[in-house]
Parts: sequence; structure tokens; C-alpha cells
Amino acid sequence: MQRLRIIFLLLSWHLLAATTLAARPPVRLELAARKGVPLTGQQRWLTTLRGLADSLRIRKARNGDKPEIRDTGTRFAPSYLVIGILSDRNSLLLPGATFRTTDRTEIVRWINRLRSDGIDAVASPKGQFGLTEKQWVTINKALQQPVDFSTRNLRSFDVASQIVKRVSVPFALDAAGRRILEKNQRLLDDYQGLSSGTAMAALLHSIGLVMVPEQPQGEDLQIGVFKASDAEHYWPIGRAPANAPGRAFPKLFNKLTVTIDDQPLATVVSAVQKRLEVPILQDYPALAKQGLDLTRDRVTLPEQRSYYHSILRDSLRQAGMKYELRVDDRGQPFLWITTRAVPKRPGTRKP
Repeated sequence: MQRLRIIFLLLSWHLLAATTLAARPPVRLELAARKGVPLTGQQRWLTTLRGLADSLRIRKARNGDKPEIRDTGTRFAPSYLVIGILSDRNSLLLPGATFRTTDRTEIVRWINRLRSDGIDAVASPKGQFGLTEKQWVTINKALQQPVDFSTRNLRSFDVASQIVKRVSVPFALDAAGRRILEKNQRLLDDYQGLSSGTAMAALLHSIGLVMVPEQPQGEDLQIGVFKASDAEHYWPIGRAPANAPGRAFPKLFNKLTVTIDDQPLATVVSAVQKRLEVPILQDYPALAKQGLDLTRDRVTLPEQRSYYHSILRDSLRQAGMKYELRVDDRGQPFLWITTRAVPKRPGTRKP
């Protein structure tokens, strides 16, 4: 999908400027045909690949041949020699990809990606979000920067702008997302102490947006911001801790004597939060969809000596809610309040 992309820069969000493209690096294709590839098969490959590269030739495979890309140019003027293998199954093996003679469109995309983004973009193994290991490390490091100011009662656009300044990877926003963010809604949660990635993901989720690390062809690594309905996979709002809850956040299992007599649930949650000294975030879209509101719903618990975990669990349960212990991008714990049954679209990650 063609998108108008807008880069967030410091306090302002600017339109991406068109850049002057440098001359495209030349790409030469040299295909090594293994024993068993018929001449008719080689001819079909010549037809499929004609006009896609600056030069093309097919030869017999030699011992030691493997799919590879050699940069025979310079740092500022690369020139790529691509060694591909024609297998006896009439497949073309290139670094990071395998093609058939019917895959001309995909091969064009592979060659254009090589020209615009270099060898790593096509040859390096891809993981989550289609990122290479090096890109994944860059994104994680950037999003681990902590939010060092209180965000409660501030405006969403203003907080997003402050977070963006702390992240070394630029954010890109499409036009629809920009219109939503510019409504500048007031934030009810405090993200102070959380990683920038978790905080931004929570902020965007509260207004129906998500963020997706990506490197569009010909562009730098960035973090795209989209409407939630337009993204299948997106950066999560924290994750489940690797350790058991008692080890990940021991304070949850401290005991106290408590009595709650028809109190607003928000009052109970606030009191627990102050004692535990942990960020507590709410899944506002899911709660609103179920008609749930911490400030409106009231709870009662008889006098008892119990864990904070049990007090919070039982109080939320009375209102049709639950909490989850999560950790942010730096491994710091926080609590996530949502409905007891959160509907998920197939193939998506939960918030």
C-alpha cells in the first residue's frame, strides 16, 4: 500500500522530503547451472531474467559455487556481482531467496532491493518484522531509553514528541495516523520509568494506533505508525516476564490486612500502585468496548490478610477485569489492566 509518510522530528512532525536518487549500482547476474539442468530450462531462465540486470550469463557450476553477492565496486560506488545457482529442480537459488521461472515480479523486487539497500537487505537472515539481526539490535537499543518525566494529564501529541526525541531511530506516520494523533487527547496513565518503546506503544494503542519497525525499500530503518486495523504485527506493550511472577516482581506477594467497603475501583488500584511503586497501565480500547470504567465501578472485599496480587485480582474480577504482570523493553515490571476476555484478530499479537 502506498502511504504518505511523515517523519517525527523533535517537537514537530515533518513531511518526508523527496531526495535526489544517486545512480543505481550495476548488478550483474552469473548463474551456475548444476548437472541435470537441461538447456531448455536454462533458456527459460534467460527469458525470465532478460532485462532485469546489467548483464546476465549462465555457465556450468563449479566445485565451491554457492549463492553469494560480491561488491566489486567502492564504498561510494558499489557494483554487485550476484552468483546464483540453477538447481536440478529448475529453481534459482540466490542469497536469502529461492525463485521459480514464474517469479519475475519477485526477482525484480529482490534486485531493486539490492540496488537501493545493499547486500545485507537481501542476503541477511530475517527475523521478526522482516528485520536483520543488526537492525533488530538497533531497534531494541533505541526503544529501551527510559521515559524520565511524568505523563499523566499531558497531551498525547506532546508526550509522543518528547518520547521521539529520546529514540535514535526516526518515527514515520501516515496521514490517517497523523490526524488521530493531532487530536492531542489527554493521557490518564503515567509512563514515567517505562522504556520508550513500551510507553509509545501504550500511548498509540490508547488512540487506536500501533507502531511497526520497518525499512521500506530505499529508505532508512524507521518505526512506522499506523492505524491498528492496518497492521497485522506490531510492537507490543511489554511482554510476559521470563521468570515466575514471584521472582519477576516479589512485592506482589507481600501480605497486608485490608478491608474494602464499596469503594471505586480506581481508588483501590491507585492505593495499590502507591504501595507497590510500579506503573499501572489500562487497556482503554478494550475496557471501553466492554463498557468498563475504573472510576465508575465499585468493589467490596471483606476484612482479610492477603497478598497484593490477590487483592488486585479479586477487586478487578468484581468489575469484569483482570491484571497482567508484564515487563517493558528494559525488563522492568509494570501492570496491565484489561478485560477478562480480550478479543483478538487472527494472526495478531495482543497489545
